[in-house]
Amino acid sequence: GHTVELILGPAKVQPKAHARLRVTHVTTAQQMHDAATSKWPDCDAGILAAAVADYRPATAAEQKIKKSLDTMQLKLVRNPDIAAALGQAKQPYQRLIGFALETTDGKRHALGKLERKRLDAIVLNLHTPEASAFGGDENEVTILFADGAERAYGRTTKTQVAQHVVEALDALLTADA
Repeated sequence: GHTVELILGPAKVQPKAHARLRVTHVTTAQQMHDAATSKWPDCDAGILAAAVADYRPATAAEQKIKKSLDTMQLKLVRNPDIAAALGQAKQPYQRLIGFALETTDGKRHALGKLERKRLDAIVLNLHTPEASAFGGDENEVTILFADGAERAYGRTTKTQVAQHVVEALDALLTADA
């Protein structure tokens, strides 16, 4: 029953049209940041599932860079932190769920991110050679909440993971009602 604002980067699968779905297409982290921060004041909740790169090249070549040297150095600059920006602007009635992909000490890093970015919950993906979140239809996550609660889910489909995230958001929103 809610209107959904989907900010979508380049993707193979496109969403089906729906009367309550508004899609904004973006191609860069800056565009995603700008779209998210402009829409956030009118939202009750946000789920930040995009895997936006932390860094980008400082300059972009307009043409192919021809091979000339044995080595090349690239200067990288930080992309804007969308979760931190939305968390900083979050109003008392708004709820925000982020994601964390970690390779080591996952829970500690995810909880730090949850606190720093003022999230209400964070979905921890522990990336290991045995349980990669990439390239397959399954995932294993733990949802950590700002109140200290946590829910671990065994290996399941990404569709089911999405359902768990929506249920977590619903619980956060109804707890305030």
